[in-house]
Amino acid sequence: MPDIHLKPDWSPCIEYLDVHGVDRLFHFTDRANISSIRQADELVSWKEAQRRSIRISHPGGNNRSRELDVSRGLDDYVRLSFVPYPPMLFALKKDGRLQDPVMLEIDPIVALWQTSLFSTGNAASFKDAVKVGSGFEVLERIRFDLIKARAWSGNEEKLLIQAEVMVHQFLPLEFIKSGI
Repeated sequence: MPDIHLKPDWSPCIEYLDVHGVDRLFHFTDRANISSIRQADELVSWKEAQRRSIRISHPGGNNRSRELDVSRGLDDYVRLSFVPYPPMLFALKKDGRLQDPVMLEIDPIVALWQTSLFSTGNAASFKDAVKVGSGFEVLERIRFDLIKARAWSGNEEKLLIQAEVMVHQFLPLEFIKSGI
């Protein structure tokens, strides 16, 4: 277990998440990846997987999404969603990158870790509407009204419903509530 430190502003963050009914976060992957997650005893970022020579048999990202991650300095983060079925899941199923999706439910305490980030929308986007940061000031800008509605109209709202929590490098299995 790594030495985990909480954000300096963890208290308003947890209160805000509680007010918005966030009792779990979500990460989708292909069932074929579950054995490597178990073997590593952690869910790791794709950059961390490369460092450790962990083979991800069915990666969700493609070269373009990885380029975007690198350009934004987000290539070493595990992506978590506030919704169990984000729009990106359907896109990955449609283009065949996910054959047999599995939804992992994650303890939301990971959002309070000092190195975790919040994103007000799809973090790989270069849209000005999407903000990324570690503090409460970013968390409070997330559109939970859209997230709770689980519906959107137009591309701007579709981008915002994909708000994320990003955990740096790895997430130990003990924080995965189900799906493993």
